[in-house]
Amino acid sequence: MLSRQAERLTARVKVLFSVLNYERARRPGLLGASVLGLDDIHRAWRGFVLRMRARDPPPELYFVKPCWALGVAA
Repeated sequence: MLSRQAERLTARVKVLFSVLNYERARRPGLLGASVLGLDDIHRAWRGFVLRMRARDPPPELYFVKPCWALGVAA
């Protein structure tokens, strides 16, 4: 079970997340290209894919993983 301090912190983070979501819905440009969760990631990715598929010919795309994602020291 969480301690009282952890419960208070969790409650505050939930409130902060709600405020952030409210502001994002009210002013979408405020956060730029930020995404908050899997639904946002899917929505952004789907829009990107549809735009790329609509181009004729479709562009070649290259995706690069950062070194830290591969477990390689820089």
